[in-house]
Amino acid sequence: PSSSRNSARDQNQVCIANTHLYSNKDFPDVKLWQTWQLLQELETFVLSRNLPLMICGDFNSTPDTAVYDLLSRSTVHPGHPDVNIYVVFSSTFTSSVSCTYTE
Repeated sequence: PSSSRNSARDQNQVCIANTHLYSNKDFPDVKLWQTWQLLQELETFVLSRNLPLMICGDFNSTPDTAVYDLLSRSTVHPGHPDVNIYVVFSSTFTSSVSCTYTE
């Protein structure tokens, strides 16, 4: 009986992450790094537990930013104007992603 309760509880778990990214138009790479770091930590936590993930927050980003690209496409082109360093940011999250931009 106790194993069936644990099994039912496990099926009802979800990871919800909320963030508020640093906002400075002169340093868009800082927001990108913050987003990438968040994804790395969540990947470790979520994948080891096989949990669904919902990421929420104020990303201080618009659809033309590298942060939006990383969240919606799991990668950022190295020539993106927001990338001020020689690192290509990518994430191994491959599940379905939906980004919604609101002002």
